Amino acid sequence: YWERANAKGALSAMIVGGVLYAILATFNLQYLGFHPIVPALLLSLLAFLVGNRFGTSAPQAAVLTTDK
Repeated sequence: YWERANAKGALSAMIVGGVLYAILATFNLQYLGFHPIVPALLLSLLAFLVGNRFGTSAPQAAVLTTDK
């Protein structure tokens, strides 16, 4: 759980990771000999971090009530 995570970050990570994995697996491409899931996960993490910059986090009151 990360308090600054938001929906835009999560959605961008799922889209980037899914699309990249589909492309790499379909064409049997291996970046530096790694299975296609490895670069897909790394770029998915990057998309998650960048996407969180553009979204809004949950209100502090919601975080406090669910954190108990």
